[in-house]
Amino acid sequence: MDDQPILSLRGVTRRYGPRAVVQQASLDLAEGRIACLLGPSGCGKSTILRLIAGLEPVDEGEIRVHGETVAEPGASVPPEQRGIGLVFQDNALFPHLSVRDNVAFGIRNQPAAVRRQMVEALLARFQVGHLAGKFPHTLSGGEQQRVAIARALAREPFLLLLDEPFSSLDGHLRTQVRQSLVADLRSVGTSVLIVTHDPDEAMLIADQLILMAEGRILQSGLPGDCYDNPVSLVAARLLGDAMGIDVAVADGAAQTPFGTVPAPGLPDGVAQLVLRPDDLLAVVNSIHPGLDGQVTALRRVGAARTAIVACDLGEIAVPLPGAPLPQGQAVRLHLRSGAGRIVPLP
Repeated sequence: MDDQPILSLRGVTRRYGPRAVVQQASLDLAEGRIACLLGPSGCGKSTILRLIAGLEPVDEGEIRVHGETVAEPGASVPPEQRGIGLVFQDNALFPHLSVRDNVAFGIRNQPAAVRRQMVEALLARFQVGHLAGKFPHTLSGGEQQRVAIARALAREPFLLLLDEPFSSLDGHLRTQVRQSLVADLRSVGTSVLIVTHDPDEAMLIADQLILMAEGRILQSGLPGDCYDNPVSLVAARLLGDAMGIDVAVADGAAQTPFGTVPAPGLPDGVAQLVLRPDDLLAVVNSIHPGLDGQVTALRRVGAARTAIVACDLGEIAVPLPGAPLPQGQAVRLHLRSGAGRIVPLP
């Protein structure tokens, strides 16, 4: 596999009037990967897809495909010449065409026999062959989604862009369709960039995770690395509950309520300790450094127990892996070994 990214964004900005909805965005996508672009609604995720697909111009920066520039200010390769497929959130199937004809729409220039063979193969791969003669309004949301993706793949794009593909599905159906569809996409081998605002979904399906907030790409990497080593409190919160505590850094170490925590590469001064709930332990009768508090409530979700501990930092939810602690119990909060990350102040 070539080490050169199949897609690169460098300093890409897109403005609507005076407002920059995408600001200095940079990212690389490797071939054959499923990447997830994760961020809250309105942060610019869908705009990035439209910029990559060529549906909107860039105001600053450049977009490269296989090392060749396809978009920069004042110049843009047309969408149909980029080799990129885009499936919108609403799937956008043609209501007057059957499933078979929807999938065949983008390859009408192919000989009839070739076109028929390609369509039947795609319908079978995405498990909608039995629906070939049906019309979109008779399909479920999951079925429409599969047909829309099959239609996008009929043109054999090197990159497929999916905008919130599972947002219209609920509960068990969402999980079932997601697992099946991701398996199908991996078997095709096409590189995929999926926009989502669901952190659990992104962690489950992504080979590469891209975190975005307020028009800016904050971090990119393996999902586990992004979770364990956030670059900021904002990035950490995109993947789950997190809190920040101001701490003092000197000589590569931070003095925290839980003792000294390494802070490699950070300058002396004020920084933040980023904590997730499972970074902490509530210990009774501890003699080690920590943060004193009192259990004010107990919560239980399934088999998981959580203690609400009131301390100088406010109320903190702390997992209880062992026996529950009684309400009113005095505890000392400790940082788990290797947990917590020191990041610059925003």
